[in-house]
Amino acid sequence: MVPLPDEASSRHRTRPALPAAAPDGHIHDHRTVAFRAAALVAAMSGFGRSRFGVPAAPLHSAEPLPDRQAVRFRFGPDGTAGEVVLAGDSLAALIIGYCSGARIPLPRRAAKHMAITSDGVRFDFSMTYADAPPFVSRAVGRRPRA
Repeated sequence: MVPLPDEASSRHRTRPALPAAAPDGHIHDHRTVAFRAAALVAAMSGFGRSRFGVPAAPLHSAEPLPDRQAVRFRFGPDGTAGEVVLAGDSLAALIIGYCSGARIPLPRRAAKHMAITSDGVRFDFSMTYADAPPFVSRAVGRRPRA
């Protein structure tokens, strides 16, 4: 892992280095989408409310549970009107569905890995191209700009 400065704080985040097994000429595409608690609340409020049988009360909070690889959502003004815990495929469906509706592009054909940390949920997407894909100009058939 290569540490990179985080613009929001002096803390560092990490990004995987290029795969050691990737020969010259290969293209490796790695993306990470990270959701902190507030983003998880937005995802549940926007996409998940109608899909996961959650209480009708307002969403209060999202709490990552790293030891269970899950997220606990609490409902009601003080968080006592009920809770829903999502993990695995359900949590992945929540995040992917939200990203789709929010127009956050996610690669479909990539290897995917989801991890829940004390900071939130992280999705890693990884693809390796053995041959460079052909370049297709988007300018074909368009008028030149004035």
